[in-house]
Amino acid sequence: MEEKLEQVLLEKLGEELDLEIGQKRTVLEAIAENERALQEKELSGIWEEIKDTIKELEVYKDLHTFYIVGGNGMSQGYCIVDSQTNYIDFIRTV
Repeated sequence: MEEKLEQVLLEKLGEELDLEIGQKRTVLEAIAENERALQEKELSGIWEEIKDTIKELEVYKDLHTFYIVGGNGMSQGYCIVDSQTNYIDFIRTV
């Protein structure tokens, strides 16, 4: 299943470079992690971006996600998948 997802991501991201796929978790967990980041003063310079990411993730709160780092790190974000790990969307964070 992960190979199929990786192929879809390579097509969607347009990168043929290395792809790092994190652990599958719920979107609600990803939202909670971002909300905790809003409490960190050292991240105050990117709070608006974090808030935007939370808004984008909330649409998919009943689904799952993988955090993806593509190639040279220029394509990072949340890959939204259903319970069968079928690709739904990609929310870019970098």
